[in-house]
Amino acid sequence: MQQTLEDFYKVIRAAGINVSPSDTIETSRTVALVGYTDRNILKNAFQVSLAKSETEQDLVAECFECLSGQSGKIGDRARSGG
Repeated sequence: MQQTLEDFYKVIRAAGINVSPSDTIETSRTVALVGYTDRNILKNAFQVSLAKSETEQDLVAECFECLSGQSGKIGDRARSGG
């Protein structure tokens, strides 16, 4: 699960969004609360905890869709330990 989150943070940073260590801690805690079951809730959690503007929310959503489309759903990868 942690590696999946780290991969997502790398994708977000590559898209130009500044993600601080405190952002990753907050997001990891948020994901632990909402879980991986509902993909839309997970995506919204990423948007709320990582984006600081509407433009960044759109970028986070786009990155989420790209990453989840590469190797199955992000939640599936996290649950399987990938």
